[in-house]
Amino acid sequence: MSLKIELKPKILKKIDYFVGMLAIGILAGLIIFLCNSEVGAFDIWLHLKTGEFIAQHNYIPTVDIFSCAVGGNVWNNHEWLFQLLAHFVFSAFSYDGLITMQASVIALTMLLLLFLGDIRDKQLGTAVLLLCVMMVYRTRFNIRPDIFSLLFFTSYIYILSLYIDRRWSLFALGFIQVLWVNTHGFFIFGPLFISIGLLSEFLKRRVRLPWEWNKVGRLEDKEYFHLKIALGVTLLACLCNPQFLRGAFYPFQVLFQLAGESRVFFSYIIELRKPILWSNLFSTNQGYFKALIIISFYSFIVNRRKVDISALFLWVFFLILSLQALRNMVFFAFVAYFVCFANFSQVKLKDVLPISFKSEKFRLLTMILLKVLLIAWIFRFGDSISRSAYYDFDKYEMKSSWGGVSLRRYPEKAADFILKSGISGNLFNDFNSGAYLIGRCFPQVKVFIDGRTELYGPEFFKIYKKVWESGSDELREEALEKYKITAAFLNSTDKKISKSLLTFFYENEQWIPVYLNYDGMIFLKDISKNQEIIKEHRLDRKGYRFKNIDLNRIGPRKVPPFKQIKRAYTLQSLDLKEEALGQVEEGLLISPGHSDFYYLLGRFYFEDKSYEEAFENFRIATMITPSDSEFRFYLALSYAEINDYENAIKQFESLIKNGVKKAKVFAALANTYVLDNQYDKALEFAQKALDVNPMYTKILKVADTFFDKEEFILAQKICLMTLKVNPRLSDAYYKIGLCHQKLKNKAAANEVFRRGLKIDPTNEEIKKQLKIK
Repeated sequence: MSLKIELKPKILKKIDYFVGMLAIGILAGLIIFLCNSEVGAFDIWLHLKTGEFIAQHNYIPTVDIFSCAVGGNVWNNHEWLFQLLAHFVFSAFSYDGLITMQASVIALTMLLLLFLGDIRDKQLGTAVLLLCVMMVYRTRFNIRPDIFSLLFFTSYIYILSLYIDRRWSLFALGFIQVLWVNTHGFFIFGPLFISIGLLSEFLKRRVRLPWEWNKVGRLEDKEYFHLKIALGVTLLACLCNPQFLRGAFYPFQVLFQLAGESRVFFSYIIELRKPILWSNLFSTNQGYFKALIIISFYSFIVNRRKVDISALFLWVFFLILSLQALRNMVFFAFVAYFVCFANFSQVKLKDVLPISFKSEKFRLLTMILLKVLLIAWIFRFGDSISRSAYYDFDKYEMKSSWGGVSLRRYPEKAADFILKSGISGNLFNDFNSGAYLIGRCFPQVKVFIDGRTELYGPEFFKIYKKVWESGSDELREEALEKYKITAAFLNSTDKKISKSLLTFFYENEQWIPVYLNYDGMIFLKDISKNQEIIKEHRLDRKGYRFKNIDLNRIGPRKVPPFKQIKRAYTLQSLDLKEEALGQVEEGLLISPGHSDFYYLLGRFYFEDKSYEEAFENFRIATMITPSDSEFRFYLALSYAEINDYENAIKQFESLIKNGVKKAKVFAALANTYVLDNQYDKALEFAQKALDVNPMYTKILKVADTFFDKEEFILAQKICLMTLKVNPRLSDAYYKIGLCHQKLKNKAAANEVFRRGLKIDPTNEEIKKQLKIK
């Protein structure tokens, strides 16, 4: 006798509902887990120190107290409430307390979003959209005021969508706005929400709109009145901040700055860069963000007859805002989630899906299968990401990327050295480490710069970039003198230190190296104040030694040797080849397949003009990490040096195709085209190099290559192209003069030499040609 069980639609509905709720529950668990990533944001240290200052001194600073460069300038500290809260939490519960605070705020935010969805009838749609929102939101899962701003943002959507007719909603919105204006600069979104609602309601009542747009979401008179009162309440609440009108107008001040010279920050600060460019439009880059754009746009298409124009206005505004900067994507993600449910709730399932189900039983089975697949994906993703860890070389054990504080992100050892050695005064530092140094070392030191872009302004930031990256030694001397700098910290945890900057300090007798490790170098100015510290900690100019790694304790683990990599890059920039090779050799013992070490070996061979060996190492480095543009760039250069121009050109073209459109790439490609006798293309790409960076003087190497091939007219063309955008480059006049000499135009050569000498009277090469002593 066989037992046959028939799955009736009624039973399938219950299974479908259970599996759907299970998927949402597991997704919620994943969100909570992702919130527990280790503390790794730089800004949190500035916030913690400011909160500590407020708690100790019982007032909120309105001028800068942390910087030696802009100290005393007006500082609109609109995040003081978050700072005070973070300080109290950290004082009581350390790093785990901060992480728990973050997880609680994010969980509450996502819970409000969940309530805005439809978990009863559209569980799969809710789960998928919530997953997309989470994947966009997780880029902002760090302990910063942003998480509170997003909580308030979602609270506004929740209250205005569901409870605007209730009297208590006015008090709730006013209270939220008071918290918001003292927590984060995006508090302007609160009144903006209400203004969009009022504008929409005005249009619904006064303007003839398409289809049924005048009726959809139209408020009752009582609700309309409450919305008007809510605008007044929230605008008045914006004044409840320590700087009153100045604080209330802060977002507009920032907006006007960004519309002008402050756009310089967009190219430097990652979170201010655009998320979608033509080069990544059809790639998987920012895939979940792109998916939300497409899905939410589609929701307007299928619901075109019953669109609520307030949702449409919100969607358009935040889409435009999100396309301007990475940090704004999550705000659009929240709005997209909201409008999807607002639109899809107005249409039937068959109008939404591209396929239709003739059998209810088949539809339910399909929904169950899709939810099971979603659950499986969540488990697989959670399992893979939970394994994220790295090696703690001090304890000889793995450190999980979840919980605690990052050991790789911050220059912890360098900050410890500053504190223990007693270094004090004005400290020269990079943009990224400023906030951390404030959190760890203030008031012992004052920083040169930190992440408060609105405080420092675009003009100072431009000076900083020149001093840190590409400035002349004279400019650096001037800045150090102007701001009375007595110590310099060159951070290498985040990126490699500029070689020119390292060389400036290292070869300057006034600056003494006292610290070198994986997280950077510290120099002290040779003045009486620093003499005792210099005497105790001065480093020899040669023979740097570091603690040897016990490979027996590491065992067969696959360990990324990040400390050896960073030390090797710093030592290589200092031209300390022996010491750098020591770090490379140790790093290869720890991790034989690490690409950075092969790249560094390639650089050493390249500098020694051993191009075949350089090529072999660059090839291995690029094979291991094909996405690294610097590896591929040097691979292309080594191809050119071994006269394999065809493959060199292919590598340069690959870089350009993948969006690496730098002046040095275009110039190197132009030079390779000269070597390969493709002169027209050489001129074309030389011009592109100057278009990207008009001050790129190394383009003159292309002129030198033309000169060596006795193509003197073309060499002059390169120089003239350079002078067109950089007319005060005396070396270009010198090279044009040499070409005239080769062309037997002695008078023209002397005329050009004199013009070059007039621009730069110190040019010894030109003096030699004119026989001037």
